[in-house]
This record gives sequence, C-alpha cells and structure tokens, in this order.
Amino acid sequence: MSDFLHDDHSSPQRSTRTAPSPSALHSSTGSLRNVMSEVEDDWVAEDFRLTPDARNRDDERARALDDDRRLTLRAWRRRDATPAEAARGDAIWRCGRELANVVYDVRPRGRVLEIGAGCSGFPGRAAARRPGVVKVTMLDCEPSAVLALRRALDHDRRHNADVVEAREITAEVFDVRNACKTREIEPKACYDTILAADVLYDEDWETAEGLFRFVSVMLARERDEEGREPTFYLAYAHRAAANFVPMLAVEYGLAFARSRKANAVVDDDASEDDRAEIEIGEFVRAPRE
Repeated sequence: MSDFLHDDHSSPQRSTRTAPSPSALHSSTGSLRNVMSEVEDDWVAEDFRLTPDARNRDDERARALDDDRRLTLRAWRRRDATPAEAARGDAIWRCGRELANVVYDVRPRGRVLEIGAGCSGFPGRAAARRPGVVKVTMLDCEPSAVLALRRALDHDRRHNADVVEAREITAEVFDVRNACKTREIEPKACYDTILAADVLYDEDWETAEGLFRFVSVMLARERDEEGREPTFYLAYAHRAAANFVPMLAVEYGLAFARSRKANAVVDDDASEDDRAEIEIGEFVRAPRE
C-alpha cells in the first residue's frame, strides 16, 4: 500500500514558519539525485507566473506579490505531447494555472492535498508558497508525470527554498480511482484543503463519483484555528455538461459553496483547451442535520 495512506493523518500543528530548510523539499520515496537525468531531452521547461487578484492585497500580501521568484513556478512538460501523453499528465493544462491563481489568493493553511497533479503541480506548489501551509502532498497515477513533478520540486529546493513556506512537499504515484474501488482508504480525514484540476474530462459519473468518495474521506471535519472550513477546490473545463457535479457532491456529504469562472480565450490561434470556459467549484462539508 502507498506510503501516502500510511501517513500521520492527525491534525497538524499550525505554523507560521517563514522558510524551510532546503532539505524539506523532497520526494517521499527517496532522493532526487537522479531526477535531472531521468527526465530526458524530450521534456522542456515552462515557466508560469501567478497573477493574484490585486483587489485583495494587504500590506503583507503586497510585499509577497512583489517577489517574482515567489510568483514564478517552473515545470517540465513533454515536448509535442501526443493526445494520449497529454491525457496522462505529461502536458500542462489551463485548469491547473487558473486553480493555482485561486489557491494563492485564498491563502490556505495547514495541510494541502492535490489530486491529479500532473507534471506541473501548479496548484499545490502555489499553496506551498503561502505562510501557514505546513505540508503539501501531490498525487498522480502516472509515473512519468510524477517524475517530471519531482524535477520541479528539486528546482524549487535548489533555487527557491526561501520563498517556499511549507515544511514538507511530497509527490507520489497514487491512483485515487483504484483506492476507491478496492476500499484501501483509511477512514481518517486530515487535509484542510484538497485541490483537483482537470481530472474530469467528460460527463464521467464513475470518475467523479470516485473523486468525491475519496475527498469525503480525506477532507478534514473541523474548522481551522481561524474558523475557516475545510474546502475542496475542483477546476474543470466545460467540454461537456457538468451540471451533475454539485448534485453528486451532495451524495458524499459535501455542499457546493461557491463557483468561480475563467472565461474562454477568444483568439484564432487559441487551443481547444484555451477556448473552453473553466469553472472552479468550492465544496465544503454539508451541515449536519
């Protein structure tokens, strides 16, 4: 069974630690010494700069926003990825970028889990750069994507350790769908924030049902010390009807709290991904009757 499910799932100690040691940024399965050579030449680097909402800035936030290194995330994607490779997480999708901006704005705390992080892990890595985040765990079922993500974490360890706030960041190969089917999930809830971007591609009830079942187990049940509710953020593109998502969430004890939308890119050269409207739904635990 994955180390992820053997983790200490007790409530984390809250922390405002401002800078981890470089050794804190690591893969849970061992050293990253060979990552640079294992991600081969058919992968290329791509930088993404977070663009937080300036309307929400306070003095502390303004100082953080002025730091280009805090706002810039580097990832490695497969060069000229085929549709199959892109679907396996070897490409960088717009949903992940949009969710990363939202996550940076909402300033999560405690423990953060990203499901289907792909090769970039932009949402989870954006969370890791916020004060108060203790641990970030990123999961993907594709080994090639996780290998590329670990390369990005190694880049952060070597170049950006002073702007990463989380004490621990891990990237693991883990298939949420299989865990749900085989009932391997321990009945513990330990994550204050759960993130998922572009894990629903069509009106796929089976995938969505497994996702919400997993989230319902892993999402914390108590508010944090600031009174904020544990929240699941789900970003998906409107490639197909998605009205079933909030209804399905209710079946697993989650309530639809808010929706944010990113408009489609109107440009003759825009990709199909960019032309799709993106919605980011926020889900919290439903009130107990």
